[in-house]
Amino acid sequence: MNLRRNYIWLLPLLAVVTGPVWWGLAGRLLGPRSSSVNVTPPAERQLNTFVLHRVALTQTRAGVDDLFVKATQVKSGRVADELEMLDVEGVMTGQERSVKFSGGTASYEPTKQVLSVGEQVKLVTTDGYHLETESLRCLTATRQVESEQVLNLGGSGLKLSGKGFLYSLPTGDFQIGGRVLVDFF
Repeated sequence: MNLRRNYIWLLPLLAVVTGPVWWGLAGRLLGPRSSSVNVTPPAERQLNTFVLHRVALTQTRAGVDDLFVKATQVKSGRVADELEMLDVEGVMTGQERSVKFSGGTASYEPTKQVLSVGEQVKLVTTDGYHLETESLRCLTATRQVESEQVLNLGGSGLKLSGKGFLYSLPTGDFQIGGRVLVDFF
């Protein structure tokens, strides 16, 4: 048997056994150089916050008022460009029809042109219909009012209840969803 050839295998065994001693030193020597500059993440975007009392807001398109809202308080929303309102009354107008609404709270997203009204919402159309629901959304770009909540609708010799509706100002049509109950009188 050749003993010199057996000594060759001792060198890798010695490197593995003594590795924990010299691996850290070799890693620091071969690793990237680091500087003492501390990198801090960029600051989060600060929202401009405000509170206004007894405010009237108007949205105008082509010289015609689309939306008029009065609120006892308007403040900045949770996201940029959103407005939150308290004790809201307003009018959304179309070419031939308009709707008046009121509610306890509202939020307006100007980029989407959506006004969301909540808390005991009442809506009256120029066609003579009275609607009550918990929340609704006024879509000013399409001149529609919609909700997914339970509603009570009355007017023109009928009382109606259902869940969810869509009202179009250009056509004056209601679409009622859910289980609809109608009483004629």
